[in-house]
Amino acid sequence: MKASDEPDGQTAIFREMNSDNPMGKYRHLIIHDDVSPDGGGIQNIAFNLAIGLARKGVPVVVAGRMEGPVFEGSEIEVFALKKPVRSKNTSDWRLLLLFLRLRVRYGRKTILYSLLINNIKVFRWLKPLLGWKCVSFLHGNEVLRLSRRRKNTLDRNILACQCVFANSRFTRDYIRKTRPYPNITVVNPGISPQLFAGYSDPDYREKENLGEKKIILMLSRLSRRKGHETVIRALSRLVGRHPDLLLLIAGKGGYRSKIEKTVQDFNLADHVIFLGRVNEDKKLALFKACDVYCMPSEMLPEQFEVEGFGITFVEAAAMGKIAIGSDTGGIPDAIESGRSGFLIEPGDDVHLEKLLDDILSNPGKYDDMRRYAKERALKDFSWEKQVDRIFDLVTESIEETS
Repeated sequence: MKASDEPDGQTAIFREMNSDNPMGKYRHLIIHDDVSPDGGGIQNIAFNLAIGLARKGVPVVVAGRMEGPVFEGSEIEVFALKKPVRSKNTSDWRLLLLFLRLRVRYGRKTILYSLLINNIKVFRWLKPLLGWKCVSFLHGNEVLRLSRRRKNTLDRNILACQCVFANSRFTRDYIRKTRPYPNITVVNPGISPQLFAGYSDPDYREKENLGEKKIILMLSRLSRRKGHETVIRALSRLVGRHPDLLLLIAGKGGYRSKIEKTVQDFNLADHVIFLGRVNEDKKLALFKACDVYCMPSEMLPEQFEVEGFGITFVEAAAMGKIAIGSDTGGIPDAIESGRSGFLIEPGDDVHLEKLLDDILSNPGKYDDMRRYAKERALKDFSWEKQVDRIFDLVTESIEETS
């Protein structure tokens, strides 16, 4: 691994120039403020995209801020940033300067992977000078916001890209209301199967002295749209039939005080534990410990909020757990309703109560569902498979336009 703060103009000669792989003649440049295998959402996508591309034997550069030796031992080159690119008042200016620095360092034979479609605006300004190819990604919340506020800019940004990857069918179909973009393809976020298939750390139940309690897990940012209050309303009726029932709420966010008040209003303090933000190891331990995973999110278009996909449903399934989500946004991509888990209507605590009651009362009834959910998660949502698809589509697009 190489780390750089300033361009030195000497790394534009690639070892891969004579490679049989036609993509080896390009630098594959990934830009994101923070890149981490332990971060959520886009941070994790950036990390696994870099690892997956490097596995293809092409030269990969990651420009961003990183805590610790994130890519130590790999062939990935790090272009270290001391400050975030995104800022309320200076994002475009910082990104413009960064593009110019990277152009001096890496030349024209570069493919830019922009994790946010909004950053393509600056790329468009410099495209003739840069001479780069560009790939970008679409996320649910970003699409809702830009479609409402900057529809024309979003349209031009998409058309400036070789390929655009939507994180779900919902995201793709929502943006196609503007026009039938031919360059948008669905590629769901992935997981690292080895983390789940081989997980054998000590049991969270034993460490926390939870015994045989029945556990419902929610793991997300604490916000209004995640559906915590729907789960709490269902819980308030379930505890009469399942007095040993416990709801674990992991994550942090500004909506915590409202959720805590709802817990108090239903007199459920003995049945709900707030865990705060958890690291990756504890997250896996929680998935292993729970009986069912639940996140019945809602779509809030006025606040530009939607569950664009919902990777935690896949993570729960990879640990052999039944997941319950809502039939909104990209969640139907993550949960195959009736086979790998269940979908309910947003806010429908009555349906949720019935599902939870049956799952908790008759666990053996759902063994086949758990097995199928795990097999599907590990097979269909591996990062290796997702990056392979991205790489193949980018290669095809580049070859068509070369």
